[in-house]
Amino acid sequence: PTLKPDEKLKWDPEAVWRDRRYGGSGRFGVLAYGGYVLARESKAPLATLRQLHDSRALAYSGLSLVQLGLALKLMGDDPRANVAIAEGVKKPRSDGYWWGDYGSTLRDAALSYALLDRAKVEVEGKENLIATVSAELESHKYYSTQEKMALFLVGRAVAGGSGPWVADLT
Repeated sequence: PTLKPDEKLKWDPEAVWRDRRYGGSGRFGVLAYGGYVLARESKAPLATLRQLHDSRALAYSGLSLVQLGLALKLMGDDPRANVAIAEGVKKPRSDGYWWGDYGSTLRDAALSYALLDRAKVEVEGKENLIATVSAELESHKYYSTQEKMALFLVGRAVAGGSGPWVADLT
């Protein structure tokens, strides 16, 4: 809808809970990612992150739990952060349904590892994410753009940032 010049756009803080584009568990992933983005800028509402933590059974993927856990950690709630992250590294992606995020088991495992590495978070089962990435690499011939970027990030994380990165794009 187009606003008239004298109208102001009103923000509804409850709108995210009613958004029909991402019903059910798909909404959890969107909100967890949004919380992570806001937490990186110290702007995430801690009460909302805690509500998401209480609803973590709705997560369809470990990636959203890792993102939520990192957001909670950045906002200072380490006990809930540790629970979400520990559950996230163990939770496989629920396949067989399109969650609206264009994700895959490969992307989720690789991004989870890269995010944990960037945040310097050590958790039991983190290295199993690399095994998941390896198994997925063997079972696919082609990779989506998101998968390629996730593979780059996990590769950089595993390499440990040893020296400047160089690529030949010929």
